Amino acid sequence: MISFNLRCQDGHVFEAWFKDGATFDSQAAAKEVVCPICGDRDIVKAPMAPNIARPRDHAEARRRAFMTAMQERLAELRAHIEGNFDYVGDRFAEEARKIHYGETERRDIYGEASDAEAKELEEEGIAFARIPWLPRTDSRRFNSLRPGSSRRGSPCCGHGSAGRARSSDRAARGKRQDRSRPE
Repeated sequence: MISFNLRCQDGHVFEAWFKDGATFDSQAAAKEVVCPICGDRDIVKAPMAPNIARPRDHAEARRRAFMTAMQERLAELRAHIEGNFDYVGDRFAEEARKIHYGETERRDIYGEASDAEAKELEEEGIAFARIPWLPRTDSRRFNSLRPGSSRRGSPCCGHGSAGRARSSDRAARGKRQDRSRPE
């Protein structure tokens, strides 16, 4: 196994493991290597320093930096959804069906759905996915990412227009706390 530092066209650098250098070359040529930050498939090897033994604190610092970057991206996603999508609350499943079946105008929506409603949406072929909904403050920084946290679930967002980016044609399952209360 060999580890490479890789870089996408947007300049995101990330690490990935491969069987050997030829495996990376063939996967990169087939566009099978994907940037975990932006989804870009134009990936090249980034300059690497020799692998020198590092203290354990370095691994912890890298983990913290990754979690901080993830939190920032999720906060950006939340701001985008709240700023551009219509909040439909616990009527999400109903509204997603209306949009899917052409009973109402196509529009961007977000809200909550129970696990049972999410299963029904899936069975009907209505696409959805969970989105970690981080609190607005650092006081409960990674609560929604921890197993067993007190949060009841994730928000969902859905998109009524066909042919747009894959992430915008999804909705997440579960319930989330009432967003009318400040955090």
